[in-house]
Amino acid sequence: MYAANLFRKKMGDCEYLKDDAAVIVAYEAHAGLLNDSYVQSHRRSLEKVIQLRNEDLEARADPIAWEIRVRFVVYETRLPPLCEQHNVGEYRVSIDEVTYGDLLEDALDAPGFTLAESLNQHLIEALNSTSVPQSFRDRVAEICTIGQREESLGAE
Repeated sequence: MYAANLFRKKMGDCEYLKDDAAVIVAYEAHAGLLNDSYVQSHRRSLEKVIQLRNEDLEARADPIAWEIRVRFVVYETRLPPLCEQHNVGEYRVSIDEVTYGDLLEDALDAPGFTLAESLNQHLIEALNSTSVPQSFRDRVAEICTIGQREESLGAE
């Protein structure tokens, strides 16, 4: 995980850079219990990634203007939930955690979001790519058919 983040110069599994502000929100998916060792390892790799991207980040905004947020996506939050802030050089970094369920609710409540458009853009268009084997498409269709049958059985 950490080597891949360093290689890709990413702050998490996926990240979003806001066009109109010096803000990066990175998501790091995690299965199982989020422990301190995992968080600290990610924090160390994050510091290296920021160093590697420093020139690009500085070209967009002064380091003190940046807000970098890393969100661990987990099945269950820790008690107490992870919530920390620190600086990497002059960059402000916050680290917290969010459950998969809460993240889904946030996405569904986002202004302008429609599930149909999102599924079409992120699933259907990807499945229709020429790089996706037909056998994979057939398996997805089969899984959807099974889900539809189970749904109709439950309605009876």
